[in-house]
Amino acid sequence: PDTHKHVYEEGWLEKFLTVLESNKDWIVTSRISDYLTTHAPHGRVYLPTASYSEMGEWTLPPGAQEALIDLEKHLPADEQAAAKRFVHGGFWRNFLTKYEESNNVHKKMLRVSEKVHRAVGDGGAAAQKPSAKAQKLLDALWAGQCNCAYWHGVFGGLYLPHLRQALYRELLSAEMQADKILSGDKIRVTQDDFDKDGRPEILLEAPEQNLYIAPQNGGSLFEWDLRKEGINLQNVLTRRQEGYHKQLLDHVAHHGGTETGHVKTIHDLVRVKEPGLEKRLFTDWYRRTSLLDHFLHPNTKIDDFYRCQYGEQGDFIKTGYQADVVEDKYPQIRLTRLGAVWTQDQKNMVSVEKTLSPTEAKGWQVVYRIQNVHGPACLLWFGCEMNFAFSSQDKQDPIEHLHQTQWLRPDHGYGLVMKVQFDLPTDLWEFPLETVSLSEEGFERTYQGTVLLAHAKVSLQPGQVWVRSWRVGVQPE
Repeated sequence: PDTHKHVYEEGWLEKFLTVLESNKDWIVTSRISDYLTTHAPHGRVYLPTASYSEMGEWTLPPGAQEALIDLEKHLPADEQAAAKRFVHGGFWRNFLTKYEESNNVHKKMLRVSEKVHRAVGDGGAAAQKPSAKAQKLLDALWAGQCNCAYWHGVFGGLYLPHLRQALYRELLSAEMQADKILSGDKIRVTQDDFDKDGRPEILLEAPEQNLYIAPQNGGSLFEWDLRKEGINLQNVLTRRQEGYHKQLLDHVAHHGGTETGHVKTIHDLVRVKEPGLEKRLFTDWYRRTSLLDHFLHPNTKIDDFYRCQYGEQGDFIKTGYQADVVEDKYPQIRLTRLGAVWTQDQKNMVSVEKTLSPTEAKGWQVVYRIQNVHGPACLLWFGCEMNFAFSSQDKQDPIEHLHQTQWLRPDHGYGLVMKVQFDLPTDLWEFPLETVSLSEEGFERTYQGTVLLAHAKVSLQPGQVWVRSWRVGVQPE
């Protein structure tokens, strides 16, 4: 960005080409294949896992990233080039650890790849000429392997929802075609280590939709695919601290948002696309998924929850649930946890049981049972968080809905309407999930999805049970 003047008008490119031409008596251009036909090998070499220096920097955690930048700044100018041979950042695959969402699409790709290659068999990539059907599956799989949305540097990448959704669209197309060959129209429930963290997830795969549940991560729903539409409605991104956020804060502190005039590279250019972005640098302490069970501090306001700066009085987030699969007309996945909830200095042992089941072609139902298992009478503020990935944003600020029996959200981009129907009137908090990231156009705010918190004050005597349920589904617009 902004290098046209430097490269063309001020003549950098012309000067560079002129220097090449004036030294053509000793500079020889060659293709690698040309060199190999005229030169003998020099010997054996093992190439390290490496990339350009900025990539190694971006894959580091924020603290390590800042430390590396500071170290490079303190090196004498005449030593920096030599030092970069040995002082470098992390390993590219650390992106899969740094961002659960990157790992999610990567492991989805691996799962779909295994299905596709089983489906095509000998008619696949190893064949001299794959069959037309095999080629269609392979093309969709390979399109889902496009690297851009698996990582994040200064070109948006993982932070751009439409890039992530494009990968899911291709992978779901390949998966649906492969499943028709492998298993027909059956509903399948498997327990498998989907994300490769050593703990099993529950994967419910049906002809119209997928529901993926993580028992060891709050018993949460982390992927909800509409297979025919090629949409993952859980394709949101958690708000994280990034190493370059310090760059934004420093820039605002020293320049008040104004820019310097000299030419910079894409890697050190500082631009801000809108004022006040430094005030939106919120950090989530848990992954944004659905069916997350909160017990809120009584002083919590909607703005506190929006900023993720509130009091959590239970231990049900980022913890393990026991999982049982009950076979019925539709499979039911029962998730249970006995945990502690504190109200001031009073501790209650509380059981949360939630049963998730598909209800129709494109929807699901959850039934909650919350019991005061051990402890005196208590007043709890329970909230179930759901995150949905829509194609565009419809609200800019948090909003409260009181005593609602349903929540509707049309999505003109996807051509569908999401409906959440509650068994009893329910209070709701709704707000946009937005990240602040760096792109080639500068620091920018990006809509990642919509957060919906269904919450209620629950008064429980010893042994008493509170039961609620709701249905979530989509229909054509």
